[in-house]
Amino acid sequence: MAAVGIRHITHVLSFQIEAANLVENAGFTAGRKFLGTWGWDPEQFTKGEIENQVTRSDFGYNEAGVGLAHVNSNFTFNCYPQGIGDPNADDVLGCPDGELAAGNAFTCLLQSALGDSTVAYSTGSQVATSGNTSTAIVEDDAGRHGASQFAVIEDLLDTANGVKAICRPILSYATATATLAMAIPSALVNELHRVGAARANIYGGANIVMAENCDVVLQGDILGNHSTLGFKFFGAYLNFSIGEVGNGDAPFFAWEGKIGAFSRNIATSRTGVSSLRPNTLAGGEYLLAKHGNTAPTFLKVLRMGFNFGRTPTADSEQNIEGFGGWVATDQAAELTLYAHHNASVPAGFTATDYISLWESGGAENQFHYMFALGCKVPGRIVAGYIPHMHMCKEPRRVQVDGISMLRLVFRFSQGGTEGVAKMWMGQF
Repeated sequence: MAAVGIRHITHVLSFQIEAANLVENAGFTAGRKFLGTWGWDPEQFTKGEIENQVTRSDFGYNEAGVGLAHVNSNFTFNCYPQGIGDPNADDVLGCPDGELAAGNAFTCLLQSALGDSTVAYSTGSQVATSGNTSTAIVEDDAGRHGASQFAVIEDLLDTANGVKAICRPILSYATATATLAMAIPSALVNELHRVGAARANIYGGANIVMAENCDVVLQGDILGNHSTLGFKFFGAYLNFSIGEVGNGDAPFFAWEGKIGAFSRNIATSRTGVSSLRPNTLAGGEYLLAKHGNTAPTFLKVLRMGFNFGRTPTADSEQNIEGFGGWVATDQAAELTLYAHHNASVPAGFTATDYISLWESGGAENQFHYMFALGCKVPGRIVAGYIPHMHMCKEPRRVQVDGISMLRLVFRFSQGGTEGVAKMWMGQF
């Protein structure tokens, strides 16, 4: 009888924020948070040999090495984005009124990339029945949300296929009022005030803000489908990009970075790998507006791609055991949108087409942008907001799958206090 073969190498990764550099957290096993991934290969984790020069000339007895150095192990993998899911285990997706959000493995990844050591977890609330405008939302319970977060508001006008929500970035917050960077539809405001209308939730979530200095590193383990395929890693620093997926395809995040150290960890390996399906659906909202203007244009986007653009560079503070440390350099985030060839220019600009905006420059080439993946379903939403950006390349008309599209490429704009509100992301 033929020998039983080993299945294709698949792995489930776990992550948690590292409390001390290259030191395993207390309660590591209990605190780890799992995420289904693909694209990681055991060959990424390597230990560099240091040749023994003393015995190099002895052909009869040549030692391969005198030590090992953890200096250049890569860490790359792909995963589907994860919304907040059902953190309260009550069979209700998201965090409606009174429920506090809790993070998952994807939260840890966003923290590592954006460098935010403290996640702002918001609690679900409800919209007040009066006092709301298209750019100011009043919640019943003051203090449940805050600036540099998102207002994920139950859409009372879209109820045909279950609960849906619209997402808007919060520019500032005072008492119980969230001032929005982008307006919500006036028809929704009217419905929020209508006598007899259902009360709308403002969902809680995990909010992560970009920091100028990235000092958040991860540790975790990698569980394979065979007892010899388990690893434990420390000091991981990661950058992410969002693949240019087509309209209707499930979005995915590609992660790449470095680790400081690793070890084989047979004890925590397992032979049965969980099937962790994505919980963020295809589809979403893509909103573009002039910088300083709250009236967004809803882009008809065939594809969107984003690279956060942080590069890990070896830190000079290498310790005597050869563990690698990494610092972030070359921040060059880039957003690429493939919009409809006759996509409308947002309100507030003088020019009426994107090529003219590019040629005019100055205030005619200043934007802010929000994307919300997850088909508006609470519990499955991942959102991102760039408060200030500009086109960095000339708009080009291109063919995508035989369709005439307009390619728009943006980068973060300078100005203001460095490191403050360059970008923030959230899970809801």
